[in-house]
Order: sequence, then structure tokens, then C-alpha cells
Amino acid sequence: MTTLNQISSPPQANAEVVINENLETLEHQGVYGKNHPTTSGLTWGYYGGRWSGYAITAATLALTDASANYLVVARASGVISTSTAATNWNDALNYARVYKLTTAGGVVTAVEDHRAGRNGVHGTVVVVGTVTLNGVDGVTITHNQGHTNYVLTVLPTGANAQDVGEISYVKAANTVVVYNTGQPRLAADYELTASG
Repeated sequence: MTTLNQISSPPQANAEVVINENLETLEHQGVYGKNHPTTSGLTWGYYGGRWSGYAITAATLALTDASANYLVVARASGVISTSTAATNWNDALNYARVYKLTTAGGVVTAVEDHRAGRNGVHGTVVVVGTVTLNGVDGVTITHNQGHTNYVLTVLPTGANAQDVGEISYVKAANTVVVYNTGQPRLAADYELTASG
């Protein structure tokens, strides 16, 4: 990658223009990022923008005091939400991670930014699970990614893993069908990751 515009030493005239142009180049990464002017106490402000085809409007979320607050985005709609339960946080199939915020005394005391991490809104999408292989009849895995730009890894498990034969799959936008040439009814773990 070519580097962004640089500030010279001493700074050139209108150095703020160079900075603003660089920030404009990176603004797509700001969607769902902390909006400092609208964040205060237990109110968390975030920036809008475009994400996964959705137009996101900047807004705020109300956090729960004395708790871990898990901020996630619904993959099907782009809607951000917060919860003190980690249920949606751990549901990579349907939700992308944004922040884990710890609160106490009416303020945010710790921030974990997961936007670029595994399962984050700007990170590699990883869907994991367990499936029972069904031989040449195949088994369908629903993933709701909305595209076919992903790679599936299937790892047979259990005592009869050597009987799985060859594994193949047929991709679709929201599902993938997995086939094996060996015996059916064999357990397997799978991992679906976004590819370049």
C-alpha cells in the first residue's frame, strides 16, 4: 500500500488539509466507532456510515452501570445493540462484535475494541459449529453471510473420523452444503472464514 499523505517537517502550509484528507480516506473504519462528543457517563455515542450495505445513522446507546456491556451489530440488519448478557456476543452467525465496555460508578471504566478482531464488524468473519455429515446426500449449514466469498474448513471428530472419505462443498450466499464420500452420520467441526 502507498502511504497516506505525510506532514513535512517543518509542517507545510495547510497541514490540517493533509490530515483531513487522510482521515477521509479511513472514515469507513469509523462506523460504530466511539463518538467522543456524544459519549458521557453511561451514554455511549457511536459514528454512522456504511457497513455491509447498510446506511448506519450516528446515535447513542444507554449502558448498564456496574456491568460488562456487550455491543454487537445484527448481521441481518446492521442494527447495533447492547446487553449485559454475552449471548449475542458469542453468536457469530448472527452478530458482529463492536465493543465490550465495563462500567462502574456511572462511567465506563474499561474499553475493549473488538471491531477489527475475530468476529468484529471490520474483522474476519468466523462462524464455527458442529455438524453431522450425511454422506453423498449432504448436510446444509446456514450462515447468513450474504455472499460466497468465504472458505469452509471441516474437521471430522470422534472415533470413526477416518471413515469420512473426501469432503466437498457447494457454496451459496447464505448456506453451504457439505458432502462426504465416506460413511454418513459422522460428527465434524466446521469453521467458515471470510476470504480476500
